[in-house]
Amino acid sequence: MPSQQKYPSKQRSSSPPSKTGAICRHPSPRGKIEKASEGKRSGHRSPPLPKTSLEILNPPTDSNSLGPVPSKSALGQELIDMSCICVEDLNERTVYTDATIHEFVAQDFKGLLTGQTDASNYHEFLEAQRQIADVDSGYHVNVIYASADVDERTGHTVVYMSVEILGRPIGIRRNAVIVWKWRKRFGRWLLYKQLGIRGMMGILEDGQVEDASRKNLAASKESCCIEGS
Repeated sequence: MPSQQKYPSKQRSSSPPSKTGAICRHPSPRGKIEKASEGKRSGHRSPPLPKTSLEILNPPTDSNSLGPVPSKSALGQELIDMSCICVEDLNERTVYTDATIHEFVAQDFKGLLTGQTDASNYHEFLEAQRQIADVDSGYHVNVIYASADVDERTGHTVVYMSVEILGRPIGIRRNAVIVWKWRKRFGRWLLYKQLGIRGMMGILEDGQVEDASRKNLAASKESCCIEGS
């Protein structure tokens, strides 16, 4: 088992083992904790668990019908939770000083952003997201599902997130995938790279596919690949 590490923004999960991925479960910046029984109380039925990599990255359901599912390992769940903290930073338009930035973010962190200039550190990554929000104030990312591919032998983990992007532009929602890469150095797991995979056609709030004249489908298909290594 890897040595335990503590971070000020994270409370360790004690979830039972499972064979699948998870959604985020951790305290938000406002201190609100997402509870595992929330889906049951609201009357939503959990969908069948995905079995293939494609189903994990793009589950056939909407974000409101998914209930929390524990990761296959405590380490995998911990890294998923910390990756979700970064999504909250994006949604909260968080600004950090060098002294207050998360301890789990590597100093050489890189953010490879679809259609934007790559970020050479975590500050630049968040600034790029704030610039998007300046144009589209309703910009928000919901995590639908997440899965962690943990390799403790080599000290590398990849967290895959299926997300729903709202408000870019207003009235449009689209699915996408975010990849977070982690590595273990001197007994600590550090986030060192973020990769963005842009989704395909946008969906209007009434469920109709966005007018093709506003998007180039061929360009969208070309962009649906991981940018960088």
